[in-house]
Amino acid sequence: NYLLAMEGAEAEPFPCNCSDVGAWICRDPTTRHKRGLMCGAALTASAGAQAQPALAQGPSDAQKRQACCTMHDDCQLLAPGVPHPSACQVGYRFSARGARFKVEQADFP
Repeated sequence: NYLLAMEGAEAEPFPCNCSDVGAWICRDPTTRHKRGLMCGAALTASAGAQAQPALAQGPSDAQKRQACCTMHDDCQLLAPGVPHPSACQVGYRFSARGARFKVEQADFP
């Protein structure tokens, strides 16, 4: 599970909760329901072109979903006692849908 923040809007971090339930699934960070996040081509097609919001507004729902999909894609199959990729570590920075994000918190099982 991760806590992500858009650079410039760190006061509004959002969760990216992922788990292995027979498949690597992340919850949609924009809803309270435990709905699985659709990543890959389905996310890109449904999000459409969207401008980066003003930093005071924080990330858009599409940016939150894409940031969580980045964690989904880069941080699968992590095992206790095995070094984790830098992309899954606290402090890692990456881009998603025109915004820069930072991993603020990373909790591994």
